[in-house]
Amino acid sequence: MLTARLAWRLSRGQIARLWLLVACVAIGVAARVCVGSFTGTVERALAREARPLLGGDIEVAANQPLPAERHAELEAELPTGSRIQDQLRFTTMGSCPETGRSRPVEVRAVDPGHPLAGELHVIDQRGDAHDVTPLFGDEAVVYVQRELLPQIGATRGGVLRLGATSFRIAGELIDEPGLGANPFALGPRVLIARARAEGTGLVGALARVRHVLLIALPEPAGTEPVAAALREHWKIAKDDATGFGGRVGSESGIAIRTARQAQESVARTFDRMTDWLR
Repeated sequence: MLTARLAWRLSRGQIARLWLLVACVAIGVAARVCVGSFTGTVERALAREARPLLGGDIEVAANQPLPAERHAELEAELPTGSRIQDQLRFTTMGSCPETGRSRPVEVRAVDPGHPLAGELHVIDQRGDAHDVTPLFGDEAVVYVQRELLPQIGATRGGVLRLGATSFRIAGELIDEPGLGANPFALGPRVLIARARAEGTGLVGALARVRHVLLIALPEPAGTEPVAAALREHWKIAKDDATGFGGRVGSESGIAIRTARQAQESVARTFDRMTDWLR
């Protein structure tokens, strides 16, 4: 009672400040509730989109092409009906010959059938939605994220130069599964055919390239046992970290990651952001 009486005496003549205090507390509580609601929504979305987040059920990443014997061992461990796709990922400079402007880009070289999980959304030169069949035709074409075009002064139908090869910009990437090793990109993403990667001169023996095997299992529920069996067979730690550009830092130079691990990795990033917002 003494405390309440003292508070009342101190508040007399200070009604405006009292209301300011109440407003500050209300805004603070509301902000924390909003942040918590946002975090919950993100966590549910990540859990629902785990496979498209990785682009498959299992990712086998290596600093060098996987030897033939490792390929055979991998296929022996996979259940019947599994699908495998090779990819090359690397960071380089993309330039527009017409303007002379360049920008770091993240190149993803893929095979027909990409992606194994999720949906790929692209638009052509006219802005109409279509598939990426032209990527694997006779002409050297490329699909780029929209933000790259104004950065280098290029347009749809223009030219993008990667290394020694000039590609026609056939359209824009609106949405593509697979965040890769890091949710933060070093530049806009560029999609090319893997068959044309060698012609660029950017994937030689001394190049900093991430060689990726994406695997889609007939039953996603069996992902963790298959990944665990591969790690045990190749003596690979579960928490092998990847460094700059997705390079594998372990002695073996190979890392195995599942869709659940990709989800948890991105979730940790959002957890840190949530702590900062709070």
